[in-house]
Amino acid sequence: MLYVVLAFSTGPRSCIGQRFALTENLCILASIVRRYEILVPRALASRSRGEQEKVMLAWHQRITMTPNDARVRLRLRS
Repeated sequence: MLYVVLAFSTGPRSCIGQRFALTENLCILASIVRRYEILVPRALASRSRGEQEKVMLAWHQRITMTPNDARVRLRLRS
């Protein structure tokens, strides 16, 4: 089975702002990671690492890949 991400489409009619959007997303993510520690949700904290990964890395396979339940906790770095 082949899965293709069609967020911006491809070919000669692809999104003109694709590179800018991807770069901006990367900058925002880097800013968040620099300022905050990313932790698992409290509901998953007592589970094993394998169970945490199974829940947090679950995806729906549709036209684009969509996370099932993408929740995290953020704690300000000191």
